[in-house]
Amino acid sequence: MQQTKTIKNKITSHSSKTFEPTLAIYRQALSFLVDVINTEWSVLENLSTKELVNAVEKLTHHTKTNPCPKCDFDATFYKFPS
Repeated sequence: MQQTKTIKNKITSHSSKTFEPTLAIYRQALSFLVDVINTEWSVLENLSTKELVNAVEKLTHHTKTNPCPKCDFDATFYKFPS
């Protein structure tokens, strides 16, 4: 039997700027990906959503079968979740 507990806590901080560094990194990563998609749009525009996600991942992420992606997201945003 699996049990789940939900806790509702309001996040409070000493400052309203607590999450600003995290938001700045997130915005940089998002900007990087939007730039890649805009640059490669002629190749990506006719793909389905699933194909588009896979294509962008191939363009940006290192894998065993893709050791040198065209736009190296992983070098700029080390250990950033996909």
